[in-house]
Amino acid sequence: MHTNATALVLDGVNDDAQRVASLLQALGFEILVVTPSGTEAVAHCRHVTPDLLVVGNDLHGLIGPEVVLRMIEEFARIPVVRLADLTAPKESSLPRKSSRADLAQCIAHAFGVVSWHAASGPPQDYILDDRILLRHNERMIRVAIDDILYVSDQCNYSSLELADGSYFISIPIQLVEHRLAPHGFLRVHRDYLVNYRHVREVHDDLWVLERVKMPVGRAYRRSVSRRIRQLI
Repeated sequence: MHTNATALVLDGVNDDAQRVASLLQALGFEILVVTPSGTEAVAHCRHVTPDLLVVGNDLHGLIGPEVVLRMIEEFARIPVVRLADLTAPKESSLPRKSSRADLAQCIAHAFGVVSWHAASGPPQDYILDDRILLRHNERMIRVAIDDILYVSDQCNYSSLELADGSYFISIPIQLVEHRLAPHGFLRVHRDYLVNYRHVREVHDDLWVLERVKMPVGRAYRRSVSRRIRQLI
């Protein structure tokens, strides 16, 4: 099951904050709150952790942006875009007078993607610690990694298979395998990556998941057996 990807905007210059919020919505994010108060931002993050923070330097109240971010880091790891007095984007720092493309570029850096093909622009799919953010039906959504049954290869794309449907991401299965291996995902076939948590039966040439039978490729059987011994 997926939920909307969310963002929180923290800045004391209301016009700039509202403009950034509008750009985030255009990129598909749901806005949790726009606030000038660091104290309020910390409280919101404790209650509902956003997927992205956009933080400026001009805040209202007694605590500044660096203190706010340190307080939030004590209980949550949230990618941050910094709103700054720049003339052009610099990594995850966003100029106050910026475009949707500028913001997309800074978001990619905040999520740890530092390069991409110029023709295609920044990616819109991101594998994070416990979830995957992706573009779906013109919205940014999040899928919990634990909810993924298996991943199937779609050439330069991958399909995340969940109980409620399929979600495509523009990340090849080789990279997905690398990022999801620590979460108990095993490559059982050149076309499939399986979440071991959802496996109900294990046979030499076949795994049974919830409502799905997954073939185990001959070339993968030895490595799969070794990984299973590590997991159990």
